[in-house]
Amino acid sequence: MKDMYVEEPDRLQGKPKRTIADYVESNGFLVPRRFGSLREARESKLPILVRSEHPQEYGGVSGLLRSFDLETLSDSSDEGVLKEAVLDRLIEDKYRNPLSKKFCKLTGQDEFDFERDVSFSLWERLEGINRTMVADSSISKRYHIMTCKLGKKEKRGIYSYLLFEDGKASREFIGDLPEDLQKGLPALIELYEGVRNLPNFDSNHCPILEMQTIGDTNYFLQYHRARDFSSPAFSLNRTVDENEHEAMFVRGTTPKEGLIVDSTIVYAHSVGRDHGGWKILTNEDASFDINCERVFSELMVRKRKAQIICSNDLSYEMLKFIGGHLSRSKLFKPEVSLIDNDKHFFADGEFNQMSDRARETGEDQKIKIHIVSDGRKAYVRRV
Repeated sequence: MKDMYVEEPDRLQGKPKRTIADYVESNGFLVPRRFGSLREARESKLPILVRSEHPQEYGGVSGLLRSFDLETLSDSSDEGVLKEAVLDRLIEDKYRNPLSKKFCKLTGQDEFDFERDVSFSLWERLEGINRTMVADSSISKRYHIMTCKLGKKEKRGIYSYLLFEDGKASREFIGDLPEDLQKGLPALIELYEGVRNLPNFDSNHCPILEMQTIGDTNYFLQYHRARDFSSPAFSLNRTVDENEHEAMFVRGTTPKEGLIVDSTIVYAHSVGRDHGGWKILTNEDASFDINCERVFSELMVRKRKAQIICSNDLSYEMLKFIGGHLSRSKLFKPEVSLIDNDKHFFADGEFNQMSDRARETGEDQKIKIHIVSDGRKAYVRRV
């Protein structure tokens, strides 16, 4: 089954969030109220979220553009004026975090053309608890469920990353999910699977779905494409071989014999004089992504066979997945993603030596890594 919006991108009408929301709602699912005009939104007297829209946001880069509360923008009832206010705010952001500018430079798209395609849709801003769910790309009936509610002075926040498998929670990495939210997980999964299996989508795909929970009611917010489901052809039930170790966490599977991947540790542009010389690579086996070029990473993650996320604190790393588009992209968009301690890959001082070599030669520095994963655990060794 094919995804209609991948096959025919024009069906998104330049507004993926609004178009998908309309489609999902038409199939009987709850979605926050959307407004057909700025005047209608203002007359509702409801809190309004101006959600940024761009054609590439469905299957491309996540989190490239920000959304804003209407009350923080122009008080005009003219939609053209509002769009200028949105663009002005995005342009202001360019000086602090120039994501759209970098996107254009890396993709070769003209900035004027990019901004011409920027639009917005007007949504009722719901309170409640933000949820993100992803079906595991290799383990059937396993779901990655992220829950976030920012804390206030009088109440603690909720931050949870939970694996839910075969009808029950199998592993939780940060805090305990409150009992009422645990009881509501089957209904959340029902919403996820209901949307995932709608005719316009590929039901074999494992999308990143954003949802909002208010009491015991769940609302659909957004659909991001990630990876197709592919069940493992083997079970990794042997002990580790010499020089192997088990990664802290893995998502995704390899062939039974594993993969040997050239894994980039240092990009020459990150340490050389030409810091602005980043270019999108045609392909890349794997990367540690030890750089600050967020848009480069977003554009590369789908191309990678493996993504290595270095961390010596698994709980802290899982916390980043709850609130960050890029962190989630690194975990769910490559073929295989694993979290592991960098001490398993390079010795003390070796990273600095590689940085010096990259600066001197102008060449990216890589190491070969062997990875074998059945989707539940991964054994890794440096080759």
